[in-house]
Amino acid sequence: MRPFSPNPKRVHQHGVIEMKRSIVLCAAALFGIGVTVVSSGCLGENATATVKTACVPFDAQDDEDAFIAVSEVLERRCGTLDCHGAIARPLRLYGNAGLRRPEPDLGSEGCTVNEECGPAGSGRICKQGLGCIDDRITNYAQYYPGGGIGTTPSERRDNWAAICGIEPELFTVVYCCAAGENVCGGFDYAANCADPEAVDPERLTLVRKARLREKHKGGLVWNEGDDGDTCLVSWITGAYSDPNVNPQACIQELQKL
Repeated sequence: MRPFSPNPKRVHQHGVIEMKRSIVLCAAALFGIGVTVVSSGCLGENATATVKTACVPFDAQDDEDAFIAVSEVLERRCGTLDCHGAIARPLRLYGNAGLRRPEPDLGSEGCTVNEECGPAGSGRICKQGLGCIDDRITNYAQYYPGGGIGTTPSERRDNWAAICGIEPELFTVVYCCAAGENVCGGFDYAANCADPEAVDPERLTLVRKARLREKHKGGLVWNEGDDGDTCLVSWITGAYSDPNVNPQACIQELQKL
């Protein structure tokens, strides 16, 4: 696997969106590039609380984006069909090694033009008679676990959304505090990051379970400081947003698999 050289154009200030929500986040969430957005459709009329959330930016169409390596590590370590490659999992991971994202989109069989499948640059195209599908799927007969179609940008985008959406508010604090002041637009850095523990990635369930610091059906995935752990934590804290930093730990972890 060749080293990654992330494209500098993907490093940008985040828009941090303010939205209403209920006390319990609804299961459905919408995700924009770099920003986690909770759908307002599940809110009651009297919902007045606000939350601001953000995630490490990810350009699914950039073949050198560092999250591609992070996603592949998680797909192969955690995304098997008996683990997080199961459809009922709260953290559901798609990929060539396990569960494939449902393609084409349900109800899109009548599409006639690509614009019906998403904005330009989304990688979603219309195949008439079939529906809206990822443009990397050139042979649908090869789209199955272990098939000839590798993990698609649409699958990686869904993995990114799932990771960011487990604990969106907490993820925001860890990422935005670790990434530095003025990285997340609209984020109150002074108020949220005064405590040095604000940047501790082990505050996140995702990190704790992989290290088995919290009960995890899949057992120990890796120890703190292992290549896989460093790969994930470096991405969460924004280290790979620096175009001069390659996800070497991710590459080293993948070489073991």
